[in-house]
Amino acid sequence: MNAPNGAKLGIRALHLDLKGLPPTADRLMALPRIAAVGGYNALLVEWEDAFPWVCDSRFRSPTAYSRHTVREFAQAASDQGIQLIPLVQCLGHMETPLRYHTHLREIPDRPEVLNVTADGAQQLIEDMIADVLDVLDDVNYFHLGGDEARCLGEHPDTAKAIKQSSKQQVYLEHITPFCQTLSARGIRPILWHDMMCNWSDDSLKQLASMADLCAWHYHGDPSVSGLCTLDILKRFDDAGIKLWLGAAYKGADGADADLPNPEKRIANVQAWMKLHEQIPFVGGVATGWSRHATPGMQNEPIDAALDVMLAVGWTLRDGQVPPLLRCVQALESIGEEQLFTDCKQVMTQLADSRRAAWHMVVQIHQQLAMESVCPEKQGSRILPTITGYLDNYIADVQRDGLAMKQIFDGLIDACWLDEYLQVRTQSLIHAREDLNERLRKHLQ
Repeated sequence: MNAPNGAKLGIRALHLDLKGLPPTADRLMALPRIAAVGGYNALLVEWEDAFPWVCDSRFRSPTAYSRHTVREFAQAASDQGIQLIPLVQCLGHMETPLRYHTHLREIPDRPEVLNVTADGAQQLIEDMIADVLDVLDDVNYFHLGGDEARCLGEHPDTAKAIKQSSKQQVYLEHITPFCQTLSARGIRPILWHDMMCNWSDDSLKQLASMADLCAWHYHGDPSVSGLCTLDILKRFDDAGIKLWLGAAYKGADGADADLPNPEKRIANVQAWMKLHEQIPFVGGVATGWSRHATPGMQNEPIDAALDVMLAVGWTLRDGQVPPLLRCVQALESIGEEQLFTDCKQVMTQLADSRRAAWHMVVQIHQQLAMESVCPEKQGSRILPTITGYLDNYIADVQRDGLAMKQIFDGLIDACWLDEYLQVRTQSLIHAREDLNERLRKHLQ
């Protein structure tokens, strides 16, 4: 099923995950133009702590955008023919609000999942939706998240509710008010698909009347294994659910990755488009995770992944993968090629230095183990030599970090760059300190 105007998918959404490495306000305004060159006609914006929340201002990060900036961004997108799709979590991945609303947690010492039976739980979501729509009132779709709520049912009250009906009914009862609120305004809700894989046909049909599902899978062919097998997708389709596909252009190659793996990202979106020959997806999302979860480390700056972003977008639009060189040439046509090249080069250097340093950490551990197993091997120059190599590699990482801060100045606020780099350098320094202690004991 082809979309109008020859495009393979009617809606092609670029995902902006703003809970990590959020662009400065000025850089945010440039992203719709880049997205449009990449064949995207929608931006799925996961605002998280970058939004100017009114319902609870504690949700705002130190660099949260102003309401004026958010409206300007919406206008910049509209000027490029791009619609905004806001995303507000309604169940899982709720670390930002549940950091403060501890009484609404499914598990008291874990902030990721909402206790849907708690007084005030639904009101919190309604208030967050209202906050977003007060600033962005001209939207056709609204993503409610709803994924990876793995501990749903562990709270005694939730467990009791599930026992009285079922987990799927508890889920449906939780989201129904939000879907009704959005539908009353002519807005179609979207949910991630993973919580529904084992639902009954009747429950899936109930959901079909309320929301679309976006099926996500970021590694290889989604139809072969995991949560997106062809059988699962056909069950969704048979129930009347409108489906979106979720590939990834960045953020899926490791929680600590500095750059996406182009071959893996392209193979993934190719497999999705092959699957589109059997499943009539109404839209596709190129996710771009900047943290795998709010408490996790930041990864893969947007501006070092623009070539892959364009390649995935064009594949969603045309069904064919363009050469990455052509994507870089397209960036040159809008004056973005040199900045992208500088960003990618410095991130490549940082990634190489980090990889070399951690490889040396492993090598030192292995040499220590070898000398413990074979004491007669002790006393050589190997350990002093390779620990000196590690010190050099750590210095390389620190040098590349300074270069990264210079290149990304004006693209990402300094506080997020500092966090990004401190996590990567401090972990190596701590590993070196631990090895020093082991070496001291080893030589006694």
